[in-house]
Amino acid sequence: MHDLALDRKSLPTLAQPPGAGLSAAFWGRRLVIVAALIGLSGAVLGATPAVALLTAMGFACAALGLLQPSLGFLAIAMLCTLDVPSRYLVMRSSFLRWSTFNYWLVMVALIHLPLLLRLKGLPVRMLQLLGLVLLLGILYSPAKLDGVEHVLWIVGTFGILAACMRGSRDPRVWYWSAVVNGVMAACTFPAIYLDRGGLPKNLDANTIAYFPVTAIFSICLARAIHCATEREYAWLNGLAFVNCGWIFLTGSRGGLLIGGLGMLYLIGSVRSVSTRVGIGGGAALLAVVLAAIFPENTAYTLERVALLFDADASAETRTSGRSELATAGWHMFLEHPLGVGTGGFAEAWLELRNREGMTFWGSGKEKPAHSAWIKTLAENGVPGVAVLLAFTASFTFAGMRRGRSGLALGLLVSAMVAASFLAHEFKTMGVWLLCSAAIVIELRSQKK
Repeated sequence: MHDLALDRKSLPTLAQPPGAGLSAAFWGRRLVIVAALIGLSGAVLGATPAVALLTAMGFACAALGLLQPSLGFLAIAMLCTLDVPSRYLVMRSSFLRWSTFNYWLVMVALIHLPLLLRLKGLPVRMLQLLGLVLLLGILYSPAKLDGVEHVLWIVGTFGILAACMRGSRDPRVWYWSAVVNGVMAACTFPAIYLDRGGLPKNLDANTIAYFPVTAIFSICLARAIHCATEREYAWLNGLAFVNCGWIFLTGSRGGLLIGGLGMLYLIGSVRSVSTRVGIGGGAALLAVVLAAIFPENTAYTLERVALLFDADASAETRTSGRSELATAGWHMFLEHPLGVGTGGFAEAWLELRNREGMTFWGSGKEKPAHSAWIKTLAENGVPGVAVLLAFTASFTFAGMRRGRSGLALGLLVSAMVAASFLAHEFKTMGVWLLCSAAIVIELRSQKK
């Protein structure tokens, strides 16, 4: 079993373990070129055709990846990064198409069930327990089909976990995953952004921001296990800057928070003061360039951030209605301490009347919770939110055993997961890629 912390001199000639197939470098170089060409072609073809081509390539590589573990991991990571644009631009007309990637992941999990059953550790156990709590919540849910869909996201995570375990036998897969995802997001996002007027109305800023956010997840993971040279890390830092720039242009405050956490981790990982100064200078230069090229979008983002601290605005206005949903979830919890059932938030919202602190914004229509924390509190009550909190914190506790670097990564993952669940529900595959990869890094470190 390869050590995660590699001697940089050994990187170019790293040998593959028996049965691992072709190396991550072999597949990564090819995927980067194709992903960049397809992404850039979106400026001519349009966002939807480009995303469709990338998605088709991802699934084809995932199928071949059942025999080639390194390729399988790279493909699954690609599809997790593409998850949001793929679902909203390509697979949006039915339940089957919305969940195609989840079905694939469930199949992968079943194929590699013996491997998954051998996995141990606090994050793994908390993930299993979270899935069990959500599954039990379906039994008394008023919206069982929605509940099944929510559980499917947790079950699908084990497919990602299996792909990570198999592919990470080649430690360089972390670096190439970061490059592929970083380049794909950096090259494809402009087509999506420039074509924004033609996108579905339900593809809002907070949603599309997860495309570049997931790329930053991958870059942080590659940095955490020291699987590249300093020159390669310089390229990854550049990709992180570009993707942070795209997040900024979306105006997503949740995306900015998560991306900012990632950038702070990358800067803190650098020991050289001159390199840190260079990174800071690069960030300042990027800010100036964005402000010059996209003045209206820059102003829009700054106004949204400033609105959070505007004492004259109502809580509903400052949070774009999220405070109203949080208040509703709290009332549901008070009336149903064990929850209204997995998937039942939207229907329970319709039944709320005359609750203190609520203006009933958007009353008469079903509303999602827009936050995994609020959703779990309302739908699964005390057991659900306790397990979700334990799962989020488990990465920090697991990292404590690996010294300073392990603790830093654990804190980063816990903070990113907590922030992601504050801004979104469970339907963001990028978060589950981050969780699965962090679990595998912890398990691999125990084999040293």
